[in-house]
Amino acid sequence: MQKAFMKTRSSLLIAIVSSASLFAAISIAQDQKVSENPSVPSAKNAGRVLQLKEIWRITDDGGQFYFKHPYGLEIAPDGRIFLKDEAQLLRFGPDGKFKKNLYKEGQGPGEISKNFSYCLDGDLLLIRDWGNRRFFRMNAEGVYQNSLDREIGQSSPLGARPDGYIVMESDWPLEKERTGKLLPLLEHISLVSRDGKAKRRIHTFQCRWFMTQSVCSQWDADLTALGDDGRFLVGCHASKYLIEILDIDAGQIIRSFSRKYSSIKHEVTIPEKGLAARSGIPPSEYEWDVQDLFADGKAIWVKTSTSDPAKGDLYDVFDYDGRYVDSFYLGPGRSLMKIRGNDLYSLEKDAKDNFFIVKYRLN
Repeated sequence: MQKAFMKTRSSLLIAIVSSASLFAAISIAQDQKVSENPSVPSAKNAGRVLQLKEIWRITDDGGQFYFKHPYGLEIAPDGRIFLKDEAQLLRFGPDGKFKKNLYKEGQGPGEISKNFSYCLDGDLLLIRDWGNRRFFRMNAEGVYQNSLDREIGQSSPLGARPDGYIVMESDWPLEKERTGKLLPLLEHISLVSRDGKAKRRIHTFQCRWFMTQSVCSQWDADLTALGDDGRFLVGCHASKYLIEILDIDAGQIIRSFSRKYSSIKHEVTIPEKGLAARSGIPPSEYEWDVQDLFADGKAIWVKTSTSDPAKGDLYDVFDYDGRYVDSFYLGPGRSLMKIRGNDLYSLEKDAKDNFFIVKYRLN
């Protein structure tokens, strides 16, 4: 699936680098041997519709908050749930009951601009306030704790570890290099100290974008998932089926794997045809094989481009050795937001297109 980009991607800010440094930085472990799995996993009941037991659901019927574009669901060690939706940072109890909106717009301590991202740090929240160009911590009541040093740069937080934060920063080619061709976008993964003063580069991924001087169109998937223990980061940065596991401590890709997969044809939309006519950017022929990634340190769930109206989206399951162990359909109308042990959290809609979130338990 191709995505056009018009300087609207809020989770990343552009860090311009020269052409020489751009291509010099691609000294990435591209020679890593890829382990290819068969098209069928080892589980005997693979391809089933997943059997789930509903535990609770969250709706906005009470009027205390609203659901318009809910995403960024995170779960604290004690089971509390946090969720971002436009100018809201919502906190729910482990039972799904609404507790508080932590968002306060402004520039003062603990206040946030409308453009922000976050990750959990134990019982605290690390806020990346893009509009005010700062990192700071708040507690679960929304009370400001302290700020981090500004030397972190234009980084987006991926998760916390005892020794710091895993962040990602993007390097884009200069506009003069965007001459209607595929160019690499570099995604730098770094470990930042807890005070924000020290930053250590761990690894650089790259994905391709088709770029002109006026429009950029994403050609490859750009997905990362940090395991709950912060030891391994799982990524997909290709249009075809390719998963990589980054060992944070070792600072290198320790495993690359794929499976035999039949790509799904992409149905070109009218806006894409218009974009191609105006900019010369060709539409994608196929959907990205991998649509999303989920990792909890024990298993890797891969949302594929395969979907069935009666069964939902097809998910593949791999262990951290890269072995294809299972596959299943999530069920119609379900979109996975988070997995935690035997529990999963799904974003769904009712007949009137109202969003709600459901916690399920695997049977």
